[in-house]
Amino acid sequence: MRVIIYMLVIVSLSGCDFMQRFEDKTTVTLEIDTQWALHRKLDRLRDEMRDFLRHNNVPHVSIQRQGVVLHLEYKNDPQHSLNATLQKEFPEFSFDENPVSASTDSRQIVIRLPESVRNDVVALARDYNIDVVTRLLNDRNIELKLKIVGLDRFEIEVAKSKIDESLLNIITQHQHLALYLVSEKGRPHGFRVTTKDHQDLYLQRDSVITGASIIHATASRDDMTPGPVLNVVLDDISAEHMKAVTQKNLHRKMAVIVVEYKYGNDIGNGFQDAKVLSVATIQGIFGKRFMISGIESTQEAETLAYHMRAGELATPQRVVRVGDKETLRENRPDGSKSRKI
Repeated sequence: MRVIIYMLVIVSLSGCDFMQRFEDKTTVTLEIDTQWALHRKLDRLRDEMRDFLRHNNVPHVSIQRQGVVLHLEYKNDPQHSLNATLQKEFPEFSFDENPVSASTDSRQIVIRLPESVRNDVVALARDYNIDVVTRLLNDRNIELKLKIVGLDRFEIEVAKSKIDESLLNIITQHQHLALYLVSEKGRPHGFRVTTKDHQDLYLQRDSVITGASIIHATASRDDMTPGPVLNVVLDDISAEHMKAVTQKNLHRKMAVIVVEYKYGNDIGNGFQDAKVLSVATIQGIFGKRFMISGIESTQEAETLAYHMRAGELATPQRVVRVGDKETLRENRPDGSKSRKI
């Protein structure tokens, strides 16, 4: 009798953790989007090279990414070798130089990622995604075990009862939240997004902050605001930056956008699907804490809060296997895949 009583006490004290520990487990295999990770690396390299060329007054026609290579076109200077200069400044990449055509003095440098660098980029993205998934599940009090099963794949083992479409959606969503100043009236520079009422909005090219600056977020309701809100807390450095921006830009508009990147889509297409949560006029100076409104449902607010607390995925990922069953997929018009379990 005593043994039975003790067991009942243990179960009542440990609750779900006890049940999860002894419940049937199942594994979920996730695959990261390696092309997306490589595109992001090259886009950052492109921006760094543009800054380097401008800083050193090197005239160039263009530098663009095409797939997983960069193409730099420039006017040839017999006195200086740009190829050698770039190799010295960016030694981890490979450079091949060719004339654009025989009739011009323009030349082109093709910049590639060596295999070792490509593998490092993919492995780093995979490991970062593992950390994000761990935080997402810990936030929901779900125990898990992790195993790396390839350069671009990893497995999570969780209680079978926890696996449902909602959980799979949460661990595969790649949401990017950011705040942007709206371009001043009559100056439509920057990039364009469309608001909920189908109005075009031009945002300045550089964001004020992104989700990476958020150290805590909760969903709630506010008596002064219709619908749910996201309560945001920034890190100290970003809070000071936000304070300076709002002080300098009083009475200007600021937009909050969310972009959800999909597996298999080029990183450059992301802002075409940007969702504008809200556009508001900066009425006062704020920094570390503020609220984001314009969220359509409590579920959306809670999902955003989960992702803000866990951090943004380094690259999109998808579920390729649940237990011993490979997930079935159907092609959608946009090239993404639907999931059936």
